[in-house]
Amino acid sequence: MVKKVTTIYQTKWRRKLLVSFAGYVRDFFINVCIPVPLPESFQKIFYGDNVQFAFYVHPRRPEDIFVALPFLSFLKYLIPGNIFARVFSAFPPFVLEKVKCENGMSGVVISSVALPEWLLRNRRGAIREGVRGLQFANKIMKGKFFGLGGLWPMVTRRGLALRRYGKKMGKVITNGHCGTALSIYLTVGKIAQICEIPLDGMSIAIIGAGKMGTNLARVFAPQIGRLTLIDISDSRLRLVKEDLLEKHPALSVETLNSKTCPHMVPHALAKSHVAVCTTSNVSAILKPVSIPNNFIIIDDSRPEAIPRVLDGNSKVVLEGGLMKIRGIKLNYDYGFGLDENVFGCFAETYLLALDVGRTLRPTLGEVSGENFRNMREFCDKNHIEVGSFMSSSERILADRIRRIVRERHALIFPDLIKERDV
Repeated sequence: MVKKVTTIYQTKWRRKLLVSFAGYVRDFFINVCIPVPLPESFQKIFYGDNVQFAFYVHPRRPEDIFVALPFLSFLKYLIPGNIFARVFSAFPPFVLEKVKCENGMSGVVISSVALPEWLLRNRRGAIREGVRGLQFANKIMKGKFFGLGGLWPMVTRRGLALRRYGKKMGKVITNGHCGTALSIYLTVGKIAQICEIPLDGMSIAIIGAGKMGTNLARVFAPQIGRLTLIDISDSRLRLVKEDLLEKHPALSVETLNSKTCPHMVPHALAKSHVAVCTTSNVSAILKPVSIPNNFIIIDDSRPEAIPRVLDGNSKVVLEGGLMKIRGIKLNYDYGFGLDENVFGCFAETYLLALDVGRTLRPTLGEVSGENFRNMREFCDKNHIEVGSFMSSSERILADRIRRIVRERHALIFPDLIKERDV
């Protein structure tokens, strides 16, 4: 395992110091001193238009805290590293950004100040922090949709641990997994389309056979020709493979334990056109040298598991599953710039608020096949499409994707390519 934590930011970006300070003072006061939801008139005064949805995130590393709250930067020189995460976990959540859409919808992104390592080590504390974010959202928004990003689905049992609290407040919680699965599915479909390779001719590797990896495997199983599952747990690999073959007996499925056979990971990847990384880990999990040449990885892990800058021009790490919402206005740079691209989990929260419960259902626990299909159709009707190919703030051109995947295709099926050329 690589101990270095990866980052997706390639350029320095900061919120304005005075604006962030004033906003945090406002949010701190509401968190600590206001026990009930604000009247709608005060919600408008403090947060603009009526807030129709909230999306809950957390910093991926200490630097994120000082990007969002630059007035706290002096603390990094005063707080010892061994208690850093514990100290910041005590800070109340705050509004990271306001979201505006050209259709009149508005939302907020709320962030905890708890770091991933603290959330993973303190599961009860993580649930309390999830409830604290939910309570804050309840005080400042009229809408009822509350989405989970980053590690929040994992540390709240895919949102199930927050359901009863949300029900008391009249809030609908969604873990975003359906939107994430849809965004990655559409991303792979877009790659196949521009490379002129049918999906049933694609080989895909999924790194991580947990909940998100399982969801993706189920989504891809009816469509693709070959699937490789990579995980550190033999029992998880066995259960997912049995489930897939029971429903799709013609599917070719291979499994690999990356803990017991790490040397086999590059070989497994080399037999795939594209890999999707879905793990949740505070450290990078894949060395750049393990990634074969002429290869594309979609990194959906949070925090990010694979460095965005790799040696050479033939290896690309794409941001995991982006969706494009036309006319959306964001004030915070998630690492790939300020444009219409958003993460699939965020898109799900927005879609639920846009649909107002008519067609779509929130995702709690497993991803429903029916809801996945409904969400895909809903996106088509509302002109919400797959996002750009982004690696950090770099936009990856379709020609580069086409060249890499076609060269990988030729390496996987050399005999087929020779026959075609003849």
